[in-house]
Amino acid sequence: IFKHLSLFCTNFSKVLAIPEYLSFCAYCFLLTLFTGACPQIFNLIEKDVLHLSKVEMVFIGNLLVVGALAGFFLGGRLVDRFGTKYVFLWCHFGFGLILFLFLWRDVFPGEVQIIVGILTILFGMVQAASSIAMTSETLVLIPVENKSLATGLWFTLYSGGIGLSGVLSGQALELGLLSDSWTLLDQPLSHYDGLLLICGTMILLMTV
Repeated sequence: IFKHLSLFCTNFSKVLAIPEYLSFCAYCFLLTLFTGACPQIFNLIEKDVLHLSKVEMVFIGNLLVVGALAGFFLGGRLVDRFGTKYVFLWCHFGFGLILFLFLWRDVFPGEVQIIVGILTILFGMVQAASSIAMTSETLVLIPVENKSLATGLWFTLYSGGIGLSGVLSGQALELGLLSDSWTLLDQPLSHYDGLLLICGTMILLMTV
């Protein structure tokens, strides 16, 4: 047991010593931390604020999948042509823009269902393109040696960011840390919108 434990610690130290690996893992964790729960927050806004029907909510949820399918294809093409760093930058601005536009959904003309549906498709596209860029960058960074361990650690942080995003958002709502109703430039918003504002702001700050 001690022999295997010593070998694991040695390999783990080698993984942590990979150039730019830890900073990249931290980046992926933080990005998923501020984007992972957004689709669920969208659903809560549709249900409790916009009062959409179940059929409309299911349809909009399917649009997220449609956007993701398009994003996987588009993200792969963009990574091949421009590289991962440019794709990450575009995805950052894309995430932030979509979340802020979601706050201003009532400003746009037309049915709110259409606006929410379009933003949901775009979010699915950006999220999928970002995941493609993350996977591609991971394969570039990790060496042949200890590839499985390095990939597993990255995926743990990636998944952990998504899971923690939902937990923290749920706790913030349960503890009532955000006001149930507030206004931003004369636009009435809910506590769910407060979460989106926090996420969008942090994503744009991460661009630096």
